[in-house]
Amino acid sequence: MKKIKISIIGSGYVGLVTGACLSEMGHEVICLDSNNKKINSIRKYKAPFFEPSLNDLIKKNIIKKQFYITSDISFAVKNTQITFICVGTPSLKNGSIDLSQILEVSEQIGSLLKYKREKQLLIVKSTVIPGTTEKYVEKIIQKYTKNFSIASNPEFLRQGSAVKDFMQPDRIVIGCKENETKKIFRKLYYKFKEKLFYTTIINSELIKYTSNYFLATMISFSNEIANICEKVENTDVTEILNCIHLDKRISPNFKNKNQFPEITNYLKAGGGFGGSCLPKDTKALKFFSKKNNVKVPLLDSVIAINNDRTKIIANKIKQVLKKKKRIILVGITFKKGTDDLRDSPSLKLLKELLKYNFKIEIYDEMYKKKPKNDLFNNCNFINNLQHSVKKTDCIVVATETKVINNLNINSSKKIILFDTRNCIDKKVISENFILYSIGRINSI
Repeated sequence: MKKIKISIIGSGYVGLVTGACLSEMGHEVICLDSNNKKINSIRKYKAPFFEPSLNDLIKKNIIKKQFYITSDISFAVKNTQITFICVGTPSLKNGSIDLSQILEVSEQIGSLLKYKREKQLLIVKSTVIPGTTEKYVEKIIQKYTKNFSIASNPEFLRQGSAVKDFMQPDRIVIGCKENETKKIFRKLYYKFKEKLFYTTIINSELIKYTSNYFLATMISFSNEIANICEKVENTDVTEILNCIHLDKRISPNFKNKNQFPEITNYLKAGGGFGGSCLPKDTKALKFFSKKNNVKVPLLDSVIAINNDRTKIIANKIKQVLKKKKRIILVGITFKKGTDDLRDSPSLKLLKELLKYNFKIEIYDEMYKKKPKNDLFNNCNFINNLQHSVKKTDCIVVATETKVINNLNINSSKKIILFDTRNCIDKKVISENFILYSIGRINSI
């Protein structure tokens, strides 16, 4: 294996995980960021967000001198053969994505490559609408130089398992034009040659959006079935979807035993999809489609179902609680195994519950102190769930967790437990709980 020198512009979630993992593969990586506080934290082996195993990789490869972090883009680009663009593309109010960071970085790279003799491979890893890499990034850099190649290489990293996803990929999508570029990718991803999927650049960009649209569709589909079950006596959405999982077209049968792929985790009713990807990408694809005069009624419905999700759940909680007012909300992150609050269904649910004037305390294993967010102004954060549960009327599980299993309630008091993630097993919780969940009319 020949070591490749790589620069990564943008040390957010995608850039930092990509850089740490590529350095772990033996390449020499320079990550770039403009935030000095973030840079200093990374140099001390601490990522600015929680991701299992990431800090260990950063520490190991900084010590081995295979991983560096800097704010000097000139140094990063001039001393590397490949440059990844991993800057943010946040949503705008109309649903489109903000390309300002992409455009700014493209100008900076172009001005630096103008004076570089060696040919550079530029790889867009940021999630961008189809056509962005060729219409914008490539054309901007061509104003300065023709001595570069361009490619698209979208990420498929799940928060909470991103390092594992990178090091054990199911596919690595590469959009490029030249055979020479393919050879470079084979050297870059030398451990995963059989996983490389070559296509055009615009296909590569659209594959990313199609993948997230598909996942979002399964979640909204599951939640629509839950809505039906909540109007039909004696139905249970969990049993119904578990039976769908058994379909051999979804879960292949091997030696008379179903092999349940991870995709079945998305065929599950709950609080809806959130995070930094699915909401943003579905809105961006909707905007892009309508801009191209394409009607997308299915996509419209997927988004609409998700937007209504927390309102439906909050209304059901209100009906169950009647005049009771005290709630402990368990979990504010958008999913388990992460500290990310972006587009979190838990926060949307909190916002809806506050409209009903509930007195809300919050417990989250990731947040022992109250984060900066106006939404939390009238909420107390608690560190001892066992102690606080005795004083509440209801626990609302907003993010998947097993912490409820360990609660012991030594009183005759009955406490309503509302499971918005259908993750609680009735058999292992205290008998003092009256359990309600998604996709059933009555308590279990």
